[in-house]
Amino acid sequence: MMDGMSPLSRRKTSLALPWLAVALFLASLTACSPWAPKSAQAVDGRVDLSSGVDFAGGETVRLEGKWELYRDRLLTAEDFRRGGLPAPVLVKVPGMWETALGFSKPSRPPTGVGTMRLRVRVPAGSHEWGLRFPNVNSALRVYVNGAEVAESGRVAFEPAAYIPSNKLAFAEIESNGGELEILMQIANYSTPELGTWDSPILGSAQALRDRRLRDVVKDSFVAGALLIMGLYHLGLFLLRKKDKASLLFGLICVFMTFRDLLMGEKLLLELLTPGAASWEWAFKLQIISAHVTLPLFALFFKDLYPRQVRRRPVAVIVAVGGLWTAMILSTPSMIYLRFLHWYEYFLVLAGCYILGAIIMASIRKERGALIVVAGITALLATSVNDVLLSTGVLVGTFYMASFGVFLYIFAQSFHLSMIFSKSFRDVEELSNGLMEKNRELESLHTIDLAIASSTELDKVLALILEQAKARLGVDAADVLLLGKDGLLSLAARTGFRTDALLHTRLRAGEGFAGRALEGEKSIIVSDLDTNAAGFGRSPAFAAEGFFFYAGRRLTVKGQTEGVLELYRRSPFRHYPSWELYFETLAGQAAVALDNSRLLEGLRLANAELAEANEATIEGWAQALELRDRETEGHSRRVTDMTMRLACAFGMAGAELDPVRHGALLHDIGKMGIPDAILLKPGPLDDEEFAIMKRHPGIARDLLIRLPFLARALDIPYCHHEKWDGSGYPRGLAGESIPLSARLFAVVDVWDALRSDRPYRKGWPEEKVLSHIASLSGSHFDPEAVAAFIGIRQGS
Repeated sequence: MMDGMSPLSRRKTSLALPWLAVALFLASLTACSPWAPKSAQAVDGRVDLSSGVDFAGGETVRLEGKWELYRDRLLTAEDFRRGGLPAPVLVKVPGMWETALGFSKPSRPPTGVGTMRLRVRVPAGSHEWGLRFPNVNSALRVYVNGAEVAESGRVAFEPAAYIPSNKLAFAEIESNGGELEILMQIANYSTPELGTWDSPILGSAQALRDRRLRDVVKDSFVAGALLIMGLYHLGLFLLRKKDKASLLFGLICVFMTFRDLLMGEKLLLELLTPGAASWEWAFKLQIISAHVTLPLFALFFKDLYPRQVRRRPVAVIVAVGGLWTAMILSTPSMIYLRFLHWYEYFLVLAGCYILGAIIMASIRKERGALIVVAGITALLATSVNDVLLSTGVLVGTFYMASFGVFLYIFAQSFHLSMIFSKSFRDVEELSNGLMEKNRELESLHTIDLAIASSTELDKVLALILEQAKARLGVDAADVLLLGKDGLLSLAARTGFRTDALLHTRLRAGEGFAGRALEGEKSIIVSDLDTNAAGFGRSPAFAAEGFFFYAGRRLTVKGQTEGVLELYRRSPFRHYPSWELYFETLAGQAAVALDNSRLLEGLRLANAELAEANEATIEGWAQALELRDRETEGHSRRVTDMTMRLACAFGMAGAELDPVRHGALLHDIGKMGIPDAILLKPGPLDDEEFAIMKRHPGIARDLLIRLPFLARALDIPYCHHEKWDGSGYPRGLAGESIPLSARLFAVVDVWDALRSDRPYRKGWPEEKVLSHIASLSGSHFDPEAVAAFIGIRQGS
């Protein structure tokens, strides 16, 4: 119910909506986390879960706390039954335990094997248990109650037999007893840290299956959305390579797609063949995809807000990011991971700088900055969560930067939609302005024709006054002529309710009309109620109820002949183009008073009309190419070639004008096709193609309203018709298709096949001509194909 709100209130409400969306989104992450299990703190390698947890109701538990650790041993349940094992070391899960292994200040990377043990007391009776094991550093084998239930990578004493892995491990166990003995054999020869990044989770098998399914759907949805948006913006860049923001944003989305698929449920790892090499490169891609986005964001926001995001800080961010990426690509994980946390701390500082710059942009009311702040706040909040989670500072949460990017994409897309909307409004205003200018010129042309064809001054003046009412939006108009006695008297009028003006007799300087007679500029009075003294008219004039007045003298060859007056009965705010047209009408009225200037005025108006018509056509063609950059330059190329082909068919002179106009405007109907369909990077489905097929009809409806383009309709309306009758929109066949449309159809396909597209390279000329020849008699007029191939092969 915003209709009753003030404009200021509506503006404040619209600006608050992005912030409300961020708040609701972050609240939903907190309240509806895909992993919200309880925490069970183990003590001395034991934990009691026999009560207090509703496993049957779907509750799950993090197996955190102190686990037993047996270093340099790969133990099984049988080893524990035999006894004789050394006392274990207690280590915290999740966490790193180099100190527990004697590496308080390690001089070399802590590598080797170990076994972790936790005994869990569970409710008695028969149960189907599920266990989710996060990846550890960096190979894992799991035993429950003596049976091997899961493995991630390959655990081995010898590095040559060991295979690292980042995959998650899942296990389902049937238990009749009241205790689960969980053994995790761990091996690491790849990373400079030993430990676990997250805690194992225990619950019913069905509960964990359900959670796994929801998480896979969530990750797939987020990754799919990121990839689609990335490809969309990369496609926009290919269409308009000056738009660096689209390139940067598209790359950000693609990198974050890989990050989402490599973290969380690690869906992409399921496609990789297990092995040390595949693990190494997958791990490199995981880190690069997460860390290269901030330098890209720095460049992206520098492009959007150059006054706030400065060049030098961005150069530092990009340089450090480039060095870090080079280190990852050129060194093994055992080396570059030692510097991981330092770079992540740098990312936090760089992110704070970027956020501060964007906030400053919003304070300075840069376009769309508030919306961007809302999105990037969510992104930075979730990114900080990931950094703190990876460093071990934060526990009990999950990696959520993909959610932040997903939310930011919508915020940024809304921002971009504002930019595109403004561009579309500009194009629309340009088009409307061109059409209005054309209508004005047509009006002047109509007056010129009347002057040229009529010797009756009354009829010409009546036409001028009617055009003044129609084009200038006034209620009444009149022409006062200056007599030999030096008095102004009525010569023609329209729109008046009384006969008060019939006996008007005014001297120069008397009333508004007399003042207009003496001045070079128009006399315009916006409120006659407060300026009524300017009228030297009969008292009956007040009955007309006029509120607005405009008057301008009529001068011919330096001689003042009279005054053109306009009236409105309601408030009106004039503007420069209105005044210009008023002056033009006054000039036309003056021309009507002096027949000797008829031919010169007629030629001038005709020239202006022709120029305006050409400007309208060129403007529409350029507006369409601004909207669909995939076809940049297409209209001009096909127009030139169609003219050559038309000449080969004997067309000449004025016959070529509608051909040229129609070729330039052949796709003007696509102005009515939604961006989602027109700019779609992939193939259209049936419903979308049905909408696309409407553009010839849209072109007809648009152009038929303009008389000067009536003869140019054949190409925009019929260029998708085919010789065999299978085309659209009317299914015409053979010579029932206009000749110009048949010729243009050949040229249009020729240019489309030769041009590069985002999804293919342009064909060579020989292949294009061969393809066109193969469609002779089905798609194309055989004579048109033969003439066209002759031209191309002869050129």
